[in-house]
Amino acid sequence: GMRGISRRALARADEQRVMASNGVAGEEADEGGALVFQRGKRLNDEYYIVSVRDFAEAASVKFTAYELESSESYDLSYSYAEFDALFKADPELVNPAKKEGRYDWVVDRLDFVLEGSAGM
Repeated sequence: GMRGISRRALARADEQRVMASNGVAGEEADEGGALVFQRGKRLNDEYYIVSVRDFAEAASVKFTAYELESSESYDLSYSYAEFDALFKADPELVNPAKKEGRYDWVVDRLDFVLEGSAGM
C-alpha cells in the first residue's frame, strides 16, 4: 500500500535501502514498511542508525538498529497495541499524534534491548 507516503519519504526509504544493502539489513529493508523515523544513536562507543518502519498491513512498527562498523542490525517489533501500551502512563506521549516523541522515547531506551541480544 503506497497510499499516503510522500515522495520525500520514498526517497528517504531508498537511501536507507542503499545504505543497508551492504549489510544483512538490506534483505529486510524491502519488506515494504514505510520509513517513518530515523536517527543516529551512540551506544557503548558504537554508532547506530536507528530506523523505524510502519507496517500498516501488519499493524506493527519495527525498530531496526544498524551498527555502522560491523554492519550488524538488531530488530525490535511492536504491534500497534503493544506500542500504544508503552505510553499509557505518559501524559505527554499517550496522544498517538506524538509519533516523533514516541519513536524518540523508544530509541532512547534501546540500550537494554541491544545489550541483551548482543550477548547471545
